[in-house]
Amino acid sequence: MRTRKVFTNTPLDANEEFETDPIQTEMYNQLRGLIIADQDGTLEFEESDDGQTWIKTDSVSITSQTGEQAFAFVCHARYARVKLKNGGTPQTTLLLAVYADPFN
Repeated sequence: MRTRKVFTNTPLDANEEFETDPIQTEMYNQLRGLIIADQDGTLEFEESDDGQTWIKTDSVSITSQTGEQAFAFVCHARYARVKLKNGGTPQTTLLLAVYADPFN
């Protein structure tokens, strides 16, 4: 069963970042979700075997004019986290939901 791991609707200031807490992914094959933002930015996927040293393994550009964007990142390590980097203009709208999908 898909499990919601992260939800935020707090807009970010210019050049501000939002970073999830580490998500233990041993029982999950991917993290996926939805984002709505009224400013452009970047959504990054980072992974770690120890929860301390992080490696960016994927990223996707967030385009404010797209509306709702879906994303999916395959899990390779013991821990994962999602980082949202806002662009140079403060947001007034943000919705980010991250779900974990178990192995079948």
